[in-house]
Amino acid sequence: MVVSDYLIDNADLLAWIPDYHPMAGLTADTIVWQLIGKYLVPNCRIRDQVAGHMSRLKGCKSITVHIQGSDKIDTLRKLEAIKRHHPPVIEQAMAKDYAVWLMTDYKPFADEYRARLGDAISCQD
Repeated sequence: MVVSDYLIDNADLLAWIPDYHPMAGLTADTIVWQLIGKYLVPNCRIRDQVAGHMSRLKGCKSITVHIQGSDKIDTLRKLEAIKRHHPPVIEQAMAKDYAVWLMTDYKPFADEYRARLGDAISCQD
């Protein structure tokens, strides 16, 4: 699972690749996968953390919920409406025995969901 947040779309950068470059003519998806394979190599500590989290979800049906928080709290006018969308979706998934992995950068959201839903929510501190 990867969450990416950027201002320039990868496809917008294709025109900047010179004809002589090895990536010239490749699709944006191919370029991204090549760059990920070459440069995005997690260290042992990160791999161990991921393995620990994945072991809790192993053998479970699961969903991941990403709730934006602190970096968008002042700029995203619809944040409250978006926040209201998540609980019914999570509760529906839980009713079908799904494990829920919560991703947020805003501790009050994580605390709220843990208080409401208890051990059904997995979330990294």
